[in-house]
Amino acid sequence: MSDDLRALLAKLQPAQRRAINHKVAIDLGRSQAQRIKAQQGPDGAAYPARKRRKEFKGKNGRIKRQKAAMFNKIRTAK
Repeated sequence: MSDDLRALLAKLQPAQRRAINHKVAIDLGRSQAQRIKAQQGPDGAAYPARKRRKEFKGKNGRIKRQKAAMFNKIRTAK
């Protein structure tokens, strides 16, 4: 952090500093989620291609449901 920014943060009340930190954290988390959704690394490069997924046509029941639904809730709001 730059010295100017540190000086400004030092002048704030603890409640104001906490509110600013909270807003920065929310914005950072949102931008990271968008970057991950766009399949980009922090440097802007695209993620490498994923391996092909196995087909579960021959499977029935519990195993097929578990494998197909494994990552459904990753981007849902908490």
